[in-house]
Amino acid sequence: MTRRTKVTMVGFLISFLVVLTGVGWISATALRLERAERAAREQAALEESVRLALWRLDSALTPLIARESARDPVTFGPFYQPEGSFEPGKEGQKPEDLLVMSPLLGETPAHVRLHFQFDAAGQLTSPQAPTGELRRLAERRGVSAAQIDAATAQLTVLSKAIGRDQVRTALAPSLSRPEQKPTPQVSSLSQARRNLNEWQMRTVSVDNAANPDRSAAPALAQSTLVPLWIGKELLLVRQVTVGGRELLQGAWLDWPEIQTWLPTTIADLLPEARFEPLDPAQPQDAQRSLASLPVRLLPGAAAVPYEGGSSSVGLVLVIAWAGLLLAAIAVAVLVAGTVSLSERRARFVSAVTHELRTPLTNLRTYSEMLVEGKITKPDKKQRYLRTLHREALRLCHLVENVLSYARIERGRRPTKSEPLEVAAVMEHAAERLEERAAQVDMKLRVDLPEGDEALRLLGDEAALEQILFNLVDNACKYARKAKDREIIVAAAPRGDQVELTVADHGPGIPRALRGRLFEPFSKSAEEAARTAPGVGLGLALSRRLAKAMGGDLRLGETGSKGTTFVVTLRAAAGVG
Repeated sequence: MTRRTKVTMVGFLISFLVVLTGVGWISATALRLERAERAAREQAALEESVRLALWRLDSALTPLIARESARDPVTFGPFYQPEGSFEPGKEGQKPEDLLVMSPLLGETPAHVRLHFQFDAAGQLTSPQAPTGELRRLAERRGVSAAQIDAATAQLTVLSKAIGRDQVRTALAPSLSRPEQKPTPQVSSLSQARRNLNEWQMRTVSVDNAANPDRSAAPALAQSTLVPLWIGKELLLVRQVTVGGRELLQGAWLDWPEIQTWLPTTIADLLPEARFEPLDPAQPQDAQRSLASLPVRLLPGAAAVPYEGGSSSVGLVLVIAWAGLLLAAIAVAVLVAGTVSLSERRARFVSAVTHELRTPLTNLRTYSEMLVEGKITKPDKKQRYLRTLHREALRLCHLVENVLSYARIERGRRPTKSEPLEVAAVMEHAAERLEERAAQVDMKLRVDLPEGDEALRLLGDEAALEQILFNLVDNACKYARKAKDREIIVAAAPRGDQVELTVADHGPGIPRALRGRLFEPFSKSAEEAARTAPGVGLGLALSRRLAKAMGGDLRLGETGSKGTTFVVTLRAAAGVG
């Protein structure tokens, strides 16, 4: 490989790597942007599902908040005496007849474990768990003992979990700012701002439900019902002032049951939704928090993920990479062909120059000696003339091969197929072939099938003679030092084909050279000088001529010694 060829190949590789790197970067960027866009669309679809789910959840919880907010403070005792119910001096009127049973005593509201009340002294009671005479009165009015016992057990559990001071401390921020809700923390600009607006709207809706009109009872003062976490317990608590006494009233919510119920209301939007308590010490998250309860929604995956259809980016990239690879292959083939052609031309020029130099030198030297009359002896003059004739034939053969190959390279078919008798072709070519063999003291033997002088094939006589001469000339060059100096030209029918063989007893062709045996101009000047004269065109031209006649030329099996070339042509009608 020449230095120029190496530079060309290195330049091609560098250019290909630069283009490959650029296309790879563009592909990676396009895929990254596509993934980012798809992720953004999927996130937007999820946020829309979360938004709808939060509205639905707060709407489902609003009746609970409204119901508990509407409870009359007097109903947080097992019994109460309505105003104006006592009539002094009325006969037969008993004190217990004046007491009205609280609706909470005989009620088990949904999602509520127990209603409770802390008095000013910190004592915890429940309207569902009366004691003493009030219990007996409740039982007489139809409340079962089992129901009261269950409520009493719940009250015992609650008393261990919460205390008045805990509840008062947790409720204090809401009491100091009764009309102000904590501002949730936002992260991104557009989506978070939208979520904040939604959260504020849901908060207003819940506040309206949690603050019923109290204008009918101006002497009563009570705060808004506030949801609180005390430890692991979820409470709805309010502060009530009656007759100068401060009470804390509320409902102990059944968080495990609510935690199971809430996902069922949004199963069509977020089938994997879960809920967790919201830490009051942390800023509220408008994107996930409920407005009705201090609870955070963990959405999981949306029920209907984003379906944007199949992206064309992948197809475009596949087409682009396929085009790049095809272009690279095409350019590589073109560069390789150009380099190969350049090298073959260089080898051809070198070989032809070397091949022409010797006969031209001999022609000039011998012709000058004859012209100047330096050769006077007749036998020596005759020898010089034979040398001039041989060198002239050598030049004619070289020029004839080069011109024939040039015509084939230009796409011109120099051959025509017509029925030929093999014996006639051999007879016409024998003199020229024998003369070439005689130049190196070799003999030519022609073997035709006995009794089959009518062996015929389809081909062009001039092209066939040129093939035979090239093969005999090749044998004369490489087998001239063999002990058996006979060249055998034979013909034989093979089904619908005729095989012509040219064999010698020379050293044969090494396996390393057989791969490029039929390549044109495969021999350099150095190889020609080291082995035999020639430009490496005879065999390539002969195969082209054979293929142009519808046949082929191949290297035959010869064993350990000698070389055999086989020309296969189509048989003419009547052969077989």
